[in-house]
Amino acid sequence: MTHDGSGFFDRISARTAENYPSDIHKLFASAGIPGIISFAGGAPHLGELPFDELAEWAGDILTGQGGLALQYSAAQGLPVLRESIVSVMRMEGIEAEPDDVVVTAGSQLGLDLVTKTLVDPGDVIIAEAPSYAGGLGVLASYQADIRTANCDADGVIPAEVDELITAAEGEGKPVKFVYTIPSFQNPSNTTLTEERRAELVEICRRHDVLIVEDNPYGLLSFDGVANRAMKADNPDGVLYLGSFSKIFGPGLRVGWMVAPRELQDVLVVGNEITMLNAPTFNQLLIARYLSDFDWQGKLGQMRELYRHKSRCMLESLERHMPPGTTWNEPDGGFYIWVTVPEGVNTDQLAYDCVPRGVTFVPGTAFYRAGGDRQMRLSYCLATPDQIETGIAAIGTVLTEHLAGEGASQTETAAAR
Repeated sequence: MTHDGSGFFDRISARTAENYPSDIHKLFASAGIPGIISFAGGAPHLGELPFDELAEWAGDILTGQGGLALQYSAAQGLPVLRESIVSVMRMEGIEAEPDDVVVTAGSQLGLDLVTKTLVDPGDVIIAEAPSYAGGLGVLASYQADIRTANCDADGVIPAEVDELITAAEGEGKPVKFVYTIPSFQNPSNTTLTEERRAELVEICRRHDVLIVEDNPYGLLSFDGVANRAMKADNPDGVLYLGSFSKIFGPGLRVGWMVAPRELQDVLVVGNEITMLNAPTFNQLLIARYLSDFDWQGKLGQMRELYRHKSRCMLESLERHMPPGTTWNEPDGGFYIWVTVPEGVNTDQLAYDCVPRGVTFVPGTAFYRAGGDRQMRLSYCLATPDQIETGIAAIGTVLTEHLAGEGASQTETAAAR
């Protein structure tokens, strides 16, 4: 880590030391360059949303409820939204009451709040490998001892979780929680099978370890059938994180959590300390969308769009990737997870793709260590033509790297 300027940088707390912008953050920034085809972001396609109706509802809210909409509100969230969230979760088998729901400013803040509440420096948390980069960043920022269990095509491997919990217990360091994204996982787009969900729930119940179930993609199965949440089968042992960012609009910054009852009061107080309340106007707008619009029908249209774009990307990968490159075939979610042949580093590949007009996230962003042969490709925002052009460019650069024509890691590092 390097820096210039005053001595203020040296006063940064130890818990935020890993927040310093990395080369990966610079790659994320390149996605905003005009003309760049970006497969980097995990953002939903918003073009199908009912913007005319949203504008009308926003006006109604300001006209009829302006004093409420622009005011502080309860830290737990508005009852009208919490009631709607209960109906949303029922689609995943979760039986809850509105009083069980805590509304947050996005599930990212929910994870931050849970970690801040439960974790002291050095406490053990088990995460998946690979895992959501933003989630790993939250865990690291509270100086957790992050230990990872590998994922395969069926999701995280429960036996590895069991081994990690047992090892930590043997060290006298009980695990504070297991962090998992069980459905259409970011970045690998794997889904934990029903059998493994039951196995993971039983392992954590036996060890008395909390599961933090982060489920922003749970309603994005291409067949429209939601997987049963682990929270549904172990309500007292699972803390569930939900979000409207993938199924409505991330700019509204509204998510929620349902925690074991013994944790709820302290989490509500922590929510108030952290942000006072989730944006009141945004809560009212989402509640109106859920009550006055066929949002499930609209979500079905979005799933079909994502299915189509994923097929376009799979076909382009078949046409343009060199032999030895492998990838998954998604049945939901936002991503395709690609593994390149040995001898290629996807950090370097990503940098060399930017001048060719395309960007993606290399696998190292999603691991504590490793991932240098993987890359995450998001198909949500690009058009079919952009997908074809962008994948062709990546394939060309990858072929050059395999032929020894790409810039060396040392050369690029020296140039940055």
